[in-house]
Amino acid sequence: MKTTLFASLVALMMAGCGGVELSTPEETRLTGDYHYLWDYDSVPPKLNICRRTSESGYTLLIADVLAYGWTNGIIIAECRTAKGATVTNAATYAILKIYGDGREESVYADLTHEDFVRKRTELGIPEELTFTRKSN
Repeated sequence: MKTTLFASLVALMMAGCGGVELSTPEETRLTGDYHYLWDYDSVPPKLNICRRTSESGYTLLIADVLAYGWTNGIIIAECRTAKGATVTNAATYAILKIYGDGREESVYADLTHEDFVRKRTELGIPEELTFTRKSN
């Protein structure tokens, strides 16, 4: 009973990631205040990468993630291409670079594979950092 009540309270307290309500408190910290969060209100559910902004609030940084990898200061992601894209089943890529104490970041999103490789090299991201987790 206590577990159910606690889970219900946590679910009610969690703010949406970028305004999207999450129906479950499942979250995983990647590095610093950066988490991956499932949006179970979407069909199919979507995995998003967010920054925790308060005790119960998050800011959406990278949406609809298919696969991701991370290390201190860097998160890379392969994302589902937005509906209406001209290329079917194509993926886009994103890089999240975290600076200093983790309160500032740069997000490079909607990159083609070629742009992703170029930006990755420019930012000095090691090749050892790969997409280690899949969202499905």
